[in-house]
This record gives sequence, structure tokens and C-alpha cells, in this order.
Amino acid sequence: MYILYREGRYTREDFERLWPQMVEIARKNNDWDLLSTVRLLTPQEWLRDAWQKVLAESRAGT
Repeated sequence: MYILYREGRYTREDFERLWPQMVEIARKNNDWDLLSTVRLLTPQEWLRDAWQKVLAESRAGT
């Protein structure tokens, strides 16, 4: 799964809007590995931070 960053059209706000939808798809399908396939062409730290949050939440059982 890819979120493309093209010509500055995707912002952090776009990512934050799309990420919960991806998490919900992974949760419904019980496929947490799906989220590890998400790639942002730039900036990578957004994905890393969001992924760490999901891992922490899943370990906490929320």
C-alpha cells in the first residue's frame, strides 16, 4: 500500500486523515502486517511515528 507524495500535494494532514482508515482495514482483516507495507515517499518520519503508535495501541489491547 502506498501513499504517494507528489509535488507537495500530500500533507501531514492528508496522512493523518488516511492513516485511521488504513488501521481500520487492518483491524477488520486482522492483518497488522498490512500496515508495514505502507510507504511514504517522503517524509518517512510520519509513517514511523504513526506505526509506533499503532503497535503500542495493539499491544495495550485498544
